[in-house]
Amino acid sequence: LQGLIPRAAVVDLAAAWPDMVRDREAALAKAGRSEVSGANQKDLLLFASLAQEDGLEDWVCRVETDSYFAAPNFRRFVTGRGMSPSEPWYLGSLSYWHLHFE
Repeated sequence: LQGLIPRAAVVDLAAAWPDMVRDREAALAKAGRSEVSGANQKDLLLFASLAQEDGLEDWVCRVETDSYFAAPNFRRFVTGRGMSPSEPWYLGSLSYWHLHFE
């Protein structure tokens, strides 16, 4: 990971939040999703972890694995609208169908 993204780091959410929901096979769509997934909780805990870091001066984007993300386009978008990474922003669309699974 560090070879691809020099400042990248792995965050061990379970170390800071040992009671977080752990995914089991039954929580996966391919297994029929008969149990609750902790995906949304993990996203929120990741952002909580990032908020505790000192010196975080850049944008943080959470992107799905099946999405294309062009960082130069994103920077042009936020700069053109006068947005600052020091303020909390949500850019995207809400997936209300997640409420039925999470």
